[in-house]
Amino acid sequence: MENNLLQLNAKEWLDINLNPENLRLFDIYYELLTEWNSFLNLTSISDYREFLIKHILDSLVPIKCIYRHKNDSINIVDVGTGAGFPGLPLKILDPELRISLIESKKKKAEFLQYVVGTLDLKGVRIISERAEIIAQDSTMRETFDVVLARGVSRLDVLSELTLGLLKIGGAGIFHKGPDVESELQDSYQAVRLMGGKLKSPIKYRISNDRFGTLVIVDKITNTPEYLPRNPGIPIKKPLNNRFNTQS
Repeated sequence: MENNLLQLNAKEWLDINLNPENLRLFDIYYELLTEWNSFLNLTSISDYREFLIKHILDSLVPIKCIYRHKNDSINIVDVGTGAGFPGLPLKILDPELRISLIESKKKKAEFLQYVVGTLDLKGVRIISERAEIIAQDSTMRETFDVVLARGVSRLDVLSELTLGLLKIGGAGIFHKGPDVESELQDSYQAVRLMGGKLKSPIKYRISNDRFGTLVIVDKITNTPEYLPRNPGIPIKKPLNNRFNTQS
């Protein structure tokens, strides 16, 4: 019954067709999440139906935006993925996607590795490190086509944490709530400093009472070498806070 609801909502609201293998893996994912959630704080959602709508379906919203950046292959990074959202549901939907999951908390990274192994997902890399550190690593800085983040931070902080990972021509795709206008205005300077350009947000709906917004940022110039700043600084002193660039 619940899987039928997921299929119907995916088709009705997102124009996505889910196949039996997608549904099977989502079920196993839920079982693993429930098991680990008993001793590790992964999510406050325990109800199966809520899991399907608020975690799985919501995670799938960016897929068509992602495909706009897909040629022969696409390199995606999910920053602050937590229990794997949105990266793992997107990988289950399309096994051809190459996805790196960044999660600084070791125990959560262990959970992600267990899920990836249990579901036999190929082309998934788990990175247990702060995003600020990774974005200053020459092997990963400005190498990704798409960066994702869901429920991580305000857009001014999120821009500093993520846009340094994007190559020019790539895109940041960020899940936000239904009301984002003031946050967009407050984040304009931070986005610009990081080499990005805000596009018109995309409103979405995934059920009768569940709404959200995708904020899209195009990467148009290189991120300055001094950005992002040291771990912890972006959230303490956002770039929009008097355009603070101290490290």
